[in-house]
Amino acid sequence: MIDLIAEGLSNKQIAETTALSPNSIKSFIRSAYRKIGVEKREHAIEWALERRGGRAAG
Repeated sequence: MIDLIAEGLSNKQIAETTALSPNSIKSFIRSAYRKIGVEKREHAIEWALERRGGRAAG
């Protein structure tokens, strides 16, 4: 899901893509942020890009 955030998708778009509820997405994202040690969406994006070697998905 962090990869979907890094691709620029909103929570609503992620919910539509994954067929999960928006509340489930919010909960998952909060949990993911805690696990990777970030507090903001932009930091999660930076984290995801670093894990990919700075490359965008695709």
